[in-house]
Amino acid sequence: MTHRDRDRERSRGRDRSRGEESSQSRRFATKPRSLSSAASLPRVYSAPPSPTLRRAQPQFPPSLVLYSSISPPLPIDTLPNAVHLPRFKWVDGRGFKENGNPRYLLPNDNEEIDRMALDHYNLKYAFQTNFHAPLKTRLEQGIKVLDVGCGAAWWLKEMSTDFPNSDFKGIDLLTYPVLDLPPNVQIKVADAQQLPFPDESFDFVFQRMGNMGYSQDQWCIVMDECVRVLKPGGWIEFVEHEGHVWDAGPRTTMLFGKLAIAFGVRGVHLRYAKKLGELFHSKPLTRITHEHRSIPLGWFGRMGDLNLQVLEALLRALRPMIGAEIAHNKKESYDVLVRDSIEECKTFRSWMNVHFAYGKKPGGVEEVESENGTQIGMEPVAEMAEKNIEMAEEKNVEENNAHTTKNNSEMTKENNTVAAVANSAQAIERGNTDAVEAE
Repeated sequence: MTHRDRDRERSRGRDRSRGEESSQSRRFATKPRSLSSAASLPRVYSAPPSPTLRRAQPQFPPSLVLYSSISPPLPIDTLPNAVHLPRFKWVDGRGFKENGNPRYLLPNDNEEIDRMALDHYNLKYAFQTNFHAPLKTRLEQGIKVLDVGCGAAWWLKEMSTDFPNSDFKGIDLLTYPVLDLPPNVQIKVADAQQLPFPDESFDFVFQRMGNMGYSQDQWCIVMDECVRVLKPGGWIEFVEHEGHVWDAGPRTTMLFGKLAIAFGVRGVHLRYAKKLGELFHSKPLTRITHEHRSIPLGWFGRMGDLNLQVLEALLRALRPMIGAEIAHNKKESYDVLVRDSIEECKTFRSWMNVHFAYGKKPGGVEEVESENGTQIGMEPVAEMAEKNIEMAEEKNVEENNAHTTKNNSEMTKENNTVAAVANSAQAIERGNTDAVEAE
């Protein structure tokens, strides 16, 4: 072999090695390998694994605030009684918390978070407010607020932004990946039937859309807990869907009838929202208000379209848990029934009711606000009651005086009328007498 041939073979070998290196680099660039498998890498990448990769997974105590303005939570390994974060299961493509509330049939995943967001903004548009209790002035000044069953914290995030001087806390049995919370918000994993707060801790207790997770007996327990943690003079407010479609078509009526049965077997009354007034009146609350708003489904413009979209997302979210119970007939699937119901809502111009109720715990400070939230006065309840009594007495005196004056004037008028009639009669009698004498 000549020198020229040897040089040619060497150049071919260099080209071949360069091609292999370039292919390897492309392979590593598109699909990097873990450093733990260092034996399979080229010699130039061989290195002992970093000790930071062997760090244990973070653990959290049960009472630790899982979500705060620091996101994600800081790892804490030294606290006692540490437990892992809740585990989840997947059913029919949707995520659910293991060992959760057996009555609550909605999932705990990103799609549900999106549905909650749409529902939140639809309700705000329908009511033109995020709350109804007369608390705007106090919220601006700074109070403590609790959101029971806060979910993905859409209400909390917006309220805490609108009222940065107030302190907001939320509790829920489910854990949602809540990010970018304002610094005046904290969320805990807790049960609404056993609120982890001392008595008289909050000025405002709020709950929305909890009717799918409570039985009728649990409603009273939750209400008692909310009243317990409420300060004297504080307000409590509940907002709930009625769980019934009005002016519904035959398929929609059948679907919601089956839903009522499926939830009723689990002890849940879907139309409990109508009883919010009774629930509030059964507790030591004053100035109770219970009203409702009707929202269109699939008609009346953009709002109706969005409300129907929320309803459809809700019905499809229930499919993994009770879809088989409702569509037990193989010829009729749950998806078909939901699709037909959604179309019927547009055709029949269906609608739903959303109820809200609020009341005040006696004692504390009495605030008076106008409809636009402007503060008129703020005085102790005892002084306010005395003034009300004095004003009522003065009003009664004025009314009595006016009534007496009116009666006197009427009596005088009647007396004058009687006197005039008597005079007329006497005149007539005198005239008759004179006529007789003349004859």
